[in-house]
Amino acid sequence: MNVYSKMMSLCCFLAGRDRREDESRRILPLSPISFRFTVSRMVDLHPPASGLPLASILLLCFAELSRKLPRISEIARSLRPVAVILCVVAVLTSFLTGYQASSRAINLTTASEQAMAIHHSWGKGLLVSSLLLATFFFLERVATYGKKMFVFLYYLFFILQVVGTIWVGTLGGELVFKHAVNVERLQ
Repeated sequence: MNVYSKMMSLCCFLAGRDRREDESRRILPLSPISFRFTVSRMVDLHPPASGLPLASILLLCFAELSRKLPRISEIARSLRPVAVILCVVAVLTSFLTGYQASSRAINLTTASEQAMAIHHSWGKGLLVSSLLLATFFFLERVATYGKKMFVFLYYLFFILQVVGTIWVGTLGGELVFKHAVNVERLQ
């Protein structure tokens, strides 16, 4: 019995469901990742967690823009590392809770499954972008040679993070408002 089977058995036991029933469902058919959260009694954490990346990138934008203001430049300089780490944690949290949300998905059609797979792929790209943003931010702080290159790469991934956060959020909103994924219909 491999690790995946043990995890599935444990999750199904905790949820009080039959494991064979859960294995017959595929959550993200276009995704190479097959790990799924199947604990159905848990509260869906993805909707509140999906707002965290936008809040953290806005905090980082505020810190970057206020660095040049003389009165609050010290606060902004100390806020930047916290905001960068918060960006990574927020995107990671939102990405991982997306697996829980997709395992509980209702009202799935072929179009909504494809839209979910696209949202997942862009979310994965946003996660990689946030890790690179943090990497170049901290390399820029400790570099003695090539500092301008790290500054350029940091700002490049900063712009990608802002645009990517807005785009992934838009795709997630389309899942709910256009495809009605995880929306129960009133009768």
